Amino acid sequence: MPARPLAVHVLSIALLGAGLVACTSTQSTGERSGAPAPAVTRDSADPAAVQERRTTQSGGVTIVHDDWRQIGYRWDWTGYPNLAGRERIKFIEPYDDLLVVQGNGNSLTVIDAKTGRNRWSDRPANPLANFVGVARDGNTLFVCSQSEVFVIDAATGNWTARQPMSEVVNTPPLRFGQTLIFGTPTGELFSHRTDFGVTAWRYDVGGSIEASPLWVQGTVGAVTQDGCVAFLTPDSAVAVATARVGGPLRTNPVTDGEMMFVACMDQSVYAFSPDRNRHVWRYRTNEELAVQPTYDDGVVYVTVPRTGLVALDAMRGTENWIGPDAGGVVVGRRAGSLIVWDGEQVKAVEPSNGDVLASFPVRGVAAVETDAFENGHLYLVTRQNAVIRFAPR
Repeated sequence: MPARPLAVHVLSIALLGAGLVACTSTQSTGERSGAPAPAVTRDSADPAAVQERRTTQSGGVTIVHDDWRQIGYRWDWTGYPNLAGRERIKFIEPYDDLLVVQGNGNSLTVIDAKTGRNRWSDRPANPLANFVGVARDGNTLFVCSQSEVFVIDAATGNWTARQPMSEVVNTPPLRFGQTLIFGTPTGELFSHRTDFGVTAWRYDVGGSIEASPLWVQGTVGAVTQDGCVAFLTPDSAVAVATARVGGPLRTNPVTDGEMMFVACMDQSVYAFSPDRNRHVWRYRTNEELAVQPTYDDGVVYVTVPRTGLVALDAMRGTENWIGPDAGGVVVGRRAGSLIVWDGEQVKAVEPSNGDVLASFPVRGVAAVETDAFENGHLYLVTRQNAVIRFAPR
């Protein structure tokens, strides 16, 4: 599954779905005011009447059921995480059984993925704390701010530990057993042990690390904002390989497990491998690359401004095709079509040639995520702080 966009964790990212059979209804924003865990109930209206209703207003979004049906999705539920005051949803982390929602203050809500109801909510730190991401190990959640790790029981919301970190971190955590690995503003890869609450290791890579580290052939791959590329062993922080790119990043690298693919502001897409100290290939463009790329099934998808969506052969870096009208973030695949979100429209794109098979506007959406790239559920984060789930139909 593709890595999350830099400024797209809720930030650049994602998508949608819907049909109408067995849709859900939920409270209005006025009804949810002051309600700690709003109920989401199935629509019990007469089936014939339901078929007649073509649109639903939910969470600040107009759901046109025929639009979602044509790309293979139906509206499942709309949920409202508990947020404080003017707080906004910062990011969501979807799993098959639950959804973790983090506000841009200190609000944390876990939503049941099946029903859309809030399981529990908490405010683990002060409102000025900056949370960077979540990792999970079974029933344990590691909720991470820039300076602390909160170890929380996913079922109950009870804390089992609160651990300060010896470094300020910048990125979501990358879990390695009982350790969490982060990038830092000072240019270090930093590993924190959650079993003892102490630092495991730190390694100075170079400039600030803002893009999420990821796993590549069992090593930790990372790219700094001053162009350093490094692959480290996760247990002992030994540098396996180093290389360079020609500029900073506005997106996160992605991987097929064997290579790391980097879309860079130096107008290039690179492929790197832990077994060599230079790029495997480089694809040059005429524009800075600030839209999150995606890897799927041997292809790297990257949107080039004023060009469109470009499909690159992951082994060679050559063009498979260019879709002039297909630009955006490839957030998933449904019934053989690529699902693309460009910030305004949802598109179903033919993966063999980039043709747009269907498209429709979706207004009022800040981000889109999926719990599985292939035929997964789609989660829309709305500008009215609702989360809307669409299920494959």
